[in-house]
Amino acid sequence: MINLYVIKALQSLTSKGYAKTRFSWQYYYYTLTDSGVEYLRNWLGLPNGVVPATHKKAARPQPTGGRPERRPRNNDGEGYKRRENKETAGGNFQPQYN
Repeated sequence: MINLYVIKALQSLTSKGYAKTRFSWQYYYYTLTDSGVEYLRNWLGLPNGVVPATHKKAARPQPTGGRPERRPRNNDGEGYKRRENKETAGGNFQPQYN
């Protein structure tokens, strides 16, 4: 029953131009306009600094400068591992075929 009150309130705000309605896949999506935010702020008696969280921009961390630290590629913290007994063919390698 409460959803009905919310729907009717938002339909009223839409008819006054304070909200926009979008219908998709059997759901209604309502978005407040800037004038709708002002109207609700005045109606609820909120100070001017109060805005919806969706209107605030997320603060992105600023880089402190310098080169970022490289992380090791494996879980033990040693970076790339090399094989201990690496067998390589030297310059004078001559394969033998049987």
